[in-house]
Amino acid sequence: MESPSVSPLPFALDSISVATAATTSTSVSTLSQSQDDNNSDPLLLQTQLQADDGLMIDTVELEWDDKAPAPCVSPDEIESLMAHQMSALSVEDRDKVYHDLYGITPAFTETPELLQARLAAMEDELEQLHDIPAYDMAVLLDRDYVTKDEFRLRFLRADLLDAKKAAHRMARHFKAKMDLFGRDKLVKDITQDDLDDATLKALYSGYCQFLPLRDRAGRMVHVQFVVPPTIDLETKLKIDFYMVMVKSEDIETQRKGCVGIRYFNGQWLQAQQQQQAQPQEQQPQTNNCLWQAPQLLTALPLRPSAMHLCHDSKSIWSPVFAVMKYVLGYFVRNRTREHYGTHEHNLFQLQTYGIITSPSCFPLDLDGKILLEYHHELWRKRRNLERLREEKLVQKEQQQEQEEEEEEEEDVNPQEQQSQPTPADKNDKNKNKKNKSTVVDPEPFSIAGQNDVLLGRGKRFYEHSGNIRFRYMVEHQAADYNATASASAKKRITSDIVAKIHQTGGRFLKDDRDAGWIEVDDETARLKVSHVFRNMRLSKNNNNNTAACSNNHHENNNKGARTKRAREEDVSSKKTATTTASTTREEVSSFKETKEDF
Repeated sequence: MESPSVSPLPFALDSISVATAATTSTSVSTLSQSQDDNNSDPLLLQTQLQADDGLMIDTVELEWDDKAPAPCVSPDEIESLMAHQMSALSVEDRDKVYHDLYGITPAFTETPELLQARLAAMEDELEQLHDIPAYDMAVLLDRDYVTKDEFRLRFLRADLLDAKKAAHRMARHFKAKMDLFGRDKLVKDITQDDLDDATLKALYSGYCQFLPLRDRAGRMVHVQFVVPPTIDLETKLKIDFYMVMVKSEDIETQRKGCVGIRYFNGQWLQAQQQQQAQPQEQQPQTNNCLWQAPQLLTALPLRPSAMHLCHDSKSIWSPVFAVMKYVLGYFVRNRTREHYGTHEHNLFQLQTYGIITSPSCFPLDLDGKILLEYHHELWRKRRNLERLREEKLVQKEQQQEQEEEEEEEEDVNPQEQQSQPTPADKNDKNKNKKNKSTVVDPEPFSIAGQNDVLLGRGKRFYEHSGNIRFRYMVEHQAADYNATASASAKKRITSDIVAKIHQTGGRFLKDDRDAGWIEVDDETARLKVSHVFRNMRLSKNNNNNTAACSNNHHENNNKGARTKRAREEDVSSKKTATTTASTTREEVSSFKETKEDF
């Protein structure tokens, strides 16, 4: 069966995949021809095209042609290629694939010494790169932004601390950033204020969302539904870039990678019909920026550790997914699993991989309606957080400028400064300059970690892995806490629990309704632990009282029933006795009458 051409394919379903499919059409055709030759290796061509990081496109520069032919390869050929690749894997490599799918083991172990060595190696690799205008421009505009360790570590962790691959990924990152957002945004973090109205509308439409809970391995999960036909490819690429950069701020996600879900159903047919019904001039123009898509896949500082493709129609989606899996590249393709069935069946399949799909977590109900409550709340808070950061950055720059001006004035007029009497009070200018308050309000952040304890109520809080572990620790210490009457002993127990949470990298976070999560201090966390102990004891007592009342009520009901039966038996006995006596009197009277007759 011939695979669908590029034009009827849903470009917006996976912009990177379709663009790469069109760009590598000649390669795919060559691959089909090579399979006809028994002496040729079907992996030979792909090995030549693959880059160092295992993706179809890495350091190879590709030029996009709007009139590039569509890929001519059948899904059967692609499935055959994938089966051949999996069988060619060694036992060790196959174990790595399954470990990534289930998140069994971390990809690597970090130490401060190792990170510093890798950062130095990455710097050497970047110095060897030449003729990369976007990266060179970024260095000229703001070298501090480009050389910041926190920023470069995102790329190192995405490539498992491989300095050479990370350097190439970072160079491609600035190229894609300039192509999508322009030179003005090259050396700044992209915010929602940098997105145009159409991109913001597409972002809040909810076709691509973060799940509120991580999977059981602690990895962030994002799900993408059918893209509305009104969203063109350039808009989608901007959203992909922005959302990945938000995810990559989380260090835990940098280390473990992320899990992607493509959840498609029959709604795609309706979307395609709506798009085709539009006039030609109103249809989204996707080909004008497809040349950017192949570069974006390897320009983002985040590693996809697993991919799940869920659908409800083999006739529609299997050919599409076959092409998508091929163009995703060797690394991602081996870590991709396809699930076919009803909505309930697909959710169950995702659960077997550790993905939480409860109604409070997965943003799709049984009727196929996309849920937007958490999605809108997340990005509203994110927008407020970004504006708060911008304000603090401006204040910091103004403060630095003011300090520099004061230092220049002191250097210009040193004699006047010496002639003035030194103030003896604590409002002295120099004294204040040295003793500036270092107390800074904690800055909110968007993403909570796997081991963090979330302070709040609701289903999402209850199901969070950090809260589950926290409840287990409290239950384990509840007997000791309730057995002692000493306030100091209770304080020691609660402080130990707080310390254990911190030892595992966890934090106690409260929900800032305006900007995200804020970490509370240790004393607030300890009081929260005491509060949980008290609530747990009261809940247990209430349950015991309820059980006792239930037993007493049951006994009273039984006693009342016995009393009622006894009364009924007494009444029945009396009635029987009365009836018997009456019968006896009637018999005696009848006997007398009979006797008189004789």
